[in-house]
Order: sequence, then structure tokens, then C-alpha cells
Amino acid sequence: MILYDPGVKGYHTPLTREQIAELFYAGCVDRHHPCKPTAKSEWRTVDELFPLLKYDSASRLAPSIDDSRRLPVWPLVAGASVILVAAISYLYVSSWQEQAHVIRAIESSPLPQPYGSSAATTAPVVALQQSSAEADQTTNEMLRERARFEQEHLNREQLQRQQAALADRRRAENDEASAKARRAEGRDVLCPLDQTIVVNVGGSSMTVKIHDNDVTTFDAWINGRRMHEVQKQKGISHSRTDETLVYQSGRASLYYVWEISGELNHCLLRVREE
Repeated sequence: MILYDPGVKGYHTPLTREQIAELFYAGCVDRHHPCKPTAKSEWRTVDELFPLLKYDSASRLAPSIDDSRRLPVWPLVAGASVILVAAISYLYVSSWQEQAHVIRAIESSPLPQPYGSSAATTAPVVALQQSSAEADQTTNEMLRERARFEQEHLNREQLQRQQAALADRRRAENDEASAKARRAEGRDVLCPLDQTIVVNVGGSSMTVKIHDNDVTTFDAWINGRRMHEVQKQKGISHSRTDETLVYQSGRASLYYVWEISGELNHCLLRVREE
């Protein structure tokens, strides 16, 4: 049996997969919570180790409700469709019944006398045409209302997708800006004078040694290569005018900083990523 460490305070570990699933369904851990097998040292997330939990959680959102008392969605949709079809059928049946009633009235009426008025004959026909037109108008209005509802639903879904995409793009831009700001601040290295130390510059390790000649110059050894009497830049602190370049690669640069290091017989170096 594989046991896991969920990294949750207050719980006895290790736990089995079933116990972690119960914590997930109870809301005690989420998809992004750290978790790892006890036999391994690498931490991963609950979602990476148990990707199917998020699909099973939908059926456990309301465990206290009896499944037999739940009202499925599909009967409601089917009922609404039946009601709509019944309403349309009722309108058409009513129209045809009225038309049949008018036809029977026409058939039972006496024939018009020669040279008489035609108003008695044309009146039922006009009434029949008006009734049929009203039924068609009602049906068209119902169809237009349904089409308008579906279009509004599509518009809302599209707006939600656009807002989610915009939020992701802004989050990525903020992360990139934060990373650039951290790189611009640089990384300070406290270097003892006249001693060789190893400094990581742009992912590459190099040996650095600094000898302070006086207040104006210093000597530097970079990977054993000596730089004689390098002039110190004496600008304003944290304005980059107080930094003297001693090494530069395609990815980062190393500077001697005209600033009090805070320790005796030490100088301050600064690594800046490009």
C-alpha cells in the first residue's frame, strides 16, 4: 500500500489515497495543496497525484441530501419542452376549431338572394383570416423570445471567457514585471578583502578577489586574471552611479559597489542580471 504525506497540520500522517480523497471532498485540502508519497522527497500537488478527484467531487457536493430526493435537471427541461409544444398545439387546434365552426356556420346559412348584398358571405371569411393571423403572430412571438433568450445566454458565456482571458493576461504581465524588478534590484555579495571567493554570475561560477588600494582605486582578480588600479565610481547609493563594472557576460554583470559593507575588511559586490 502506498502512503502519502499531505503536509496538512493537525492530521496524523501518513495517509492512504482514500483518506486524502475524504479530506479533499470535505474541503480540508484543495487541488494545489502540496502532497508526496512518503517514499519520495519530491513534493507535488494533490491534482498531480490524484487528477481524478476533481471530477469525482461534483457528486459529493451535498452528501447530506438523499439521492432519491434530488430533482434531476433533465425532467425539468423535458417538462418545459412539453409545455411549450402543448401551448403551440393548443393555439393551432383552437384556430382550426374556430375555422371549422365558421365553415359550418357558412354551410348552414341560406343562399344569398339574387342581386342581394354579399356582406353576409364575406364576414365569416374575414373572421377566419383574422383568427389564423393572430395564431401565427403568437407563434412567431414565442419563437422570437426563445431566440432572444438563447442569444443572451451565448453573449454571457462569451463575455465570461473574455474576462477570464484578460485576467490571465494581466496576471502574466504582473508576474513578468515583478521578475524584471527583482532582476533590476540585483543581488549583493559580501566579499572579504584579499581573499578568493566563488560568485555565481548569470548561472556561471567564477573566482573573485578584491584588493583595496585606497579610496580611489582597487585591484580585482576575476578567474585569476588581474585588473590593475580600477577607478572607483563614487556616485549616489542605490542609483547605480556608485557601481564599478568588473565583469560582464551575456547574461549578467558583476560590480564593485562604493558603499560601506557593514563588516571590517570586506567590500560589497553586486550581481545584476541583464
